[in-house]
Amino acid sequence: MQTGKLRNAPFIAWLEEIDVRDIGLVGGKNASLGEMLQNLKEAGLAVPPGFATTAEAYRAFVEFNDLQDRIREQIENLDQGRVPLEEAGENIRGLFLRGVFPEALSSAILDAYHSLGRLCRTEDPDVAVRSSANAEDLPEASFAGMLESFLNIHGGDTLLHTVRRCFASLFTDRAIHYRERMGFDHLRVFLSAGIQKMVRADKACAGVIFTMHKQSCFPDLIVITGAWGLGENVVQGAVAPDEFQVFKPLLTAPGCAPILGRSLGGKDKRSVYAEGADSGTRDIPTSETEQNTFILEDHEVLHLARWAAAVERRFERPMDLEWAKDGETQDLWIVQARPLTGLTQCAREEITVCRLLQPGRLLARGISIGEGIASGRATFIDNYRNIQKATDHSILVSETANTGWVSMLRQKDIKGLVTDFGGPESHGAILCRELDIPGIVGTGNGTEVLRPDQEITMASIEGDHGYIYDGRLAWQEKTVSVSDIPSTQAKVLLNMPSPAAAFQWWKLPADGIGMIRLDYILKHMSRIHPMALIHFRELNDRILIRKIAQLTRGYDDKISFFLDTLSSAIAAIAASRYPDPVILRTSNMAVDEYRDLIGAGYFEPDPQKVPRSYRGVERYLDDRYREAFALECEGFRRARVEKGLRNLHLMLPYCGSLENARRILDAIRRGGLERGVEGLEIHLACDLPANLQRVAEFAECFDAFSLSVNKLRQLHHASRASSEPKADPEAEPNESSLRYAMEAFLTGARANGRPVTLRSRTFLGSSRLVRLFLEAGLDAFSVNPEGFPELKSQIALVEDCERSHD
Repeated sequence: MQTGKLRNAPFIAWLEEIDVRDIGLVGGKNASLGEMLQNLKEAGLAVPPGFATTAEAYRAFVEFNDLQDRIREQIENLDQGRVPLEEAGENIRGLFLRGVFPEALSSAILDAYHSLGRLCRTEDPDVAVRSSANAEDLPEASFAGMLESFLNIHGGDTLLHTVRRCFASLFTDRAIHYRERMGFDHLRVFLSAGIQKMVRADKACAGVIFTMHKQSCFPDLIVITGAWGLGENVVQGAVAPDEFQVFKPLLTAPGCAPILGRSLGGKDKRSVYAEGADSGTRDIPTSETEQNTFILEDHEVLHLARWAAAVERRFERPMDLEWAKDGETQDLWIVQARPLTGLTQCAREEITVCRLLQPGRLLARGISIGEGIASGRATFIDNYRNIQKATDHSILVSETANTGWVSMLRQKDIKGLVTDFGGPESHGAILCRELDIPGIVGTGNGTEVLRPDQEITMASIEGDHGYIYDGRLAWQEKTVSVSDIPSTQAKVLLNMPSPAAAFQWWKLPADGIGMIRLDYILKHMSRIHPMALIHFRELNDRILIRKIAQLTRGYDDKISFFLDTLSSAIAAIAASRYPDPVILRTSNMAVDEYRDLIGAGYFEPDPQKVPRSYRGVERYLDDRYREAFALECEGFRRARVEKGLRNLHLMLPYCGSLENARRILDAIRRGGLERGVEGLEIHLACDLPANLQRVAEFAECFDAFSLSVNKLRQLHHASRASSEPKADPEAEPNESSLRYAMEAFLTGARANGRPVTLRSRTFLGSSRLVRLFLEAGLDAFSVNPEGFPELKSQIALVEDCERSHD
């Protein structure tokens, strides 16, 4: 695009005058900034003003200093093995740093800088100077972290020196190596320096936004990360950031705040302006209060998410954004935008499933990157120059990581990465995705608890959390092709324990989720007995108080921790299948299992003094757990109503009488949830003989029935034992009697308009049972994800046979 200003000043392009058609003029990063400035004002998007040096400026600098032949000579020396990469890169960068600006170029830069100062009403504005290459940020190439950016630059002379450093950064060792692998001609790539007014994020916070969940390739999730201070520590993975996940389809739904989850990062330091006259930045430690406080309020999270969605719509592809909050004005800004790269795995139709086959001694845990398990020797690396020390086929352990390691590590076939610092969008995470290896970042203590050359196994299979174990453990891997899974008339839903599993398996063509196990969320995510949180201030055990305080860091109100954890987990699972139905089964543990929760000793009864039936609805109605069940319902309500996931429905276990059914429905209604209002369904898990024997009566209180294959066998035993005195309750029911029991139950349910779902882990090896249940008229199956493909194949065979007979 040519404008009058561009023709008069070919070395400079103002951001507001360029757009994505000008990548050849100012590189991808600066062209994206101009595109947003020109076309997203109506969406309210704010981009700091600024300008960029052009391709002509870079070429003029190279030609004026006669650099082209000398650069070519260094590259040829490198290609022919006469000099190592480090020496070639240092030599080329030295050429740029010793170069002199043509007067016309330096005048153009300084004139634009002073014009920016007048616009900002200051003589020497503090600016950010970022590198933008014409081959950078293409969807098929990721230069993230390979070119240099500089913050808090002020003064004309300092700006010129910084632009020179940007030009030189086109030949960092990492960038040279990457271009070699990608097949880019070094001499046909140019660099544009983008100069923008600084956002005073050093007095507030900054971070990164991905407009899709990159780990799982789930397209409807916006992931926002950030930390106190300038954003470079987040981008470089030098801190553990806060993270917020927002469900894109409900961003414009009235009355919804679709923040699916938030996690509190360590944020132990912040990047701020350097003191005195010198430009630049420095790190200072954060206070305990800052570490325990989320950087953004909910309305700010939603504000950024709406901007991110608008940017994605404009560019028509997933985007990687950098944002900043000005601590002086409290305004939010988008300071960078680029296409999200490294998405080759998202085009795959296969899903790889890994599982450990034996337990191990846990050494460390962190944030899981990718999906996989790796075993090998630990190799410790402390900086880029030591990357040569990485041992072939090993697991790399480092405080932080850099995308510049990609090429070298690819040659060494590194099996996995463990870092002390970093989040899901750090350079370490990007490196793992580039190499397609599992990673565990943000361990906090990986370099302390692991030893060089120690044999370890890292399991990055839970999505949210990754675990590192001592020794080489046995594990198994299998691949599922989604396109090979047949379609069926019979509905097949999934049993789902956690958000990580939900996003891991979202590509499976299921009809919804037949059961979320709230037990898993209680055991592995909240981990604290809800009554201990309700009565936290009444506890008198100092060790317990300290442990709960540590786990609920950032929450003065401990009940809020429980509700946030619960509602976020439930909503995230529901989002993975939206708008298909998702059923939450409320807690269904035995007393022994509840006693494993932190603080349970104060509130759980002696297992020997309560009946075996003390679970489910009987527990909820007991004064010892009544308050906790109210919290379970409130967490569900927040996910369904406040976050907007109205595809959520409720399932109650162990309800043996109509009286208890009515009492528990009254309790749920008092908590703000009423059957039938806004489509809410309440299902019954058929765990007791009365549920099968009095199906018509229970149909008055519940909208659907669900039971497991094992429970069907047990209930059939119980029914036979009560009606046939001579029947052996331990005998395995034959196929015909099991079918009779199922048909009788289905007939009663169908007569009252209530669908029935049958649950099992896999149904593997049960093709005759699958046929039996289909012939009996079953409405739906619900199965664990790993059993889904096999069950769909079994159902397809039965349905094909039925069609052929017709």
